[in-house]
Amino acid sequence: MKQCLLFDLDGTLWDALEPITTSWNQAMKKYNYQYDLDTIKSFMGLTPKETCPLAFKNHSLEEGLKLFDIVLKAEIDYLSKNPGKIYPNEDEVLSLLKEKYDLFIVSNCDKGYIENYLNACQKTQYFTDHVCVGDTSLDKWQNILYLKKKYQIDEIIYIGDTLKDKIEANKANVKFIHANYGFGKIDNEENEINSLYELIPLVEKLFNHQPLTKKEVIDNINPLILKGVCHRGLHNSLYIENGLKAFENALTRHMAIELDVHLSKDKKIIVCHDSFLKRVTNKDGIIEELTLEEIKNNYILLDGEKIPTLDEVLSLLNEQIPIVLELKTYNDNYIELAKYVKEKLSLIKDKKNIMLISFDPRALLQFNNEGFMRSLLLGSTNDVTFKYYNYFESLDIYHEMLKEDIIKQYQKNHFVNVWTINSKNLYNKVINQVDTVTFENFLIEK
Repeated sequence: MKQCLLFDLDGTLWDALEPITTSWNQAMKKYNYQYDLDTIKSFMGLTPKETCPLAFKNHSLEEGLKLFDIVLKAEIDYLSKNPGKIYPNEDEVLSLLKEKYDLFIVSNCDKGYIENYLNACQKTQYFTDHVCVGDTSLDKWQNILYLKKKYQIDEIIYIGDTLKDKIEANKANVKFIHANYGFGKIDNEENEINSLYELIPLVEKLFNHQPLTKKEVIDNINPLILKGVCHRGLHNSLYIENGLKAFENALTRHMAIELDVHLSKDKKIIVCHDSFLKRVTNKDGIIEELTLEEIKNNYILLDGEKIPTLDEVLSLLNEQIPIVLELKTYNDNYIELAKYVKEKLSLIKDKKNIMLISFDPRALLQFNNEGFMRSLLLGSTNDVTFKYYNYFESLDIYHEMLKEDIIKQYQKNHFVNVWTINSKNLYNKVINQVDTVTFENFLIEK
């Protein structure tokens, strides 16, 4: 089945309100028309024939269309040098969506306007095609159907920011997502996003995509993970968490481990749970603001070890036991963190030996098509990232979430790990409800 995404432009992919207002005022000054931002905003999404009676009230429709041609030329010329503002994370989201779907733009603008966005904002690589009322003289819903027929699309989601966009999508009998960050508001809209990043899981939901089954995940991970995962290594009163001694202790017992990674100031992958080093070294410092040399020379873990790098851990373990690796982002560094972790993991011979987890879905998204099983960390169904719960291959959740009906339903067919199980009593309570556990402070009897 061919599934595709169609985007509105204004208020969905860019905000060109200010440059458009400036260009219109410059072009219409001699005709005694001047506009403020709210007035221009009210024209967004309208066709030229719908706009003219509102914009040129002292002229007939025929005369208004001539004036519209004037402002359109001025607008396109001005925008080529002063483009609109794209929305946060736009390139990243479009790139991720492009991996799975063909992307299109359908707008009620005139010829040249979409091209202006594509060229001025360097977006041509993301979109298969585009169409507007200026190209076809058709309404938006008809242009949606035009692309559907031209590209033999089976299922479409249209993303727009106004009620008119929703009406046009309904006329074309396609699914609709409201871009609530744009120019228009829609009351009680079920499928709504407040940022482009929220589009990714919602698209998967509306296209009814499901994560891998429980069996598919189990087939793609090292079986030792199913026996339990040592939280931050097998640490105890002698060996501190996330230290080489704790990892070696787990290796000796042939047990899977969980560890946490950060990106240092000089782009080295450091193994530690917290960004702030005070708790495990008794000395102030932030990993992301220190170089590897500074960390190695100036900080000692409370058991006397130096803070390890991922290289050192991988060398120690040599794929003899699997690693559940948590990506710890800091100040939105998820792209760089993922980049350098990928470099280290490129040497892994068997991808079943690595499972990636993170509270930040953006970090996990960087590993699309890398072949590693990924699990979204969640502490509550109220987490802002819970909307991604059905996107990745599995879930890694706080054990209290097992009470939630939505988790009970998910667990029937999909893989679930729980954290952090710190007693045999708690282990016995949850083990029959999940596929594995992350544990500490006791040993699981094999």
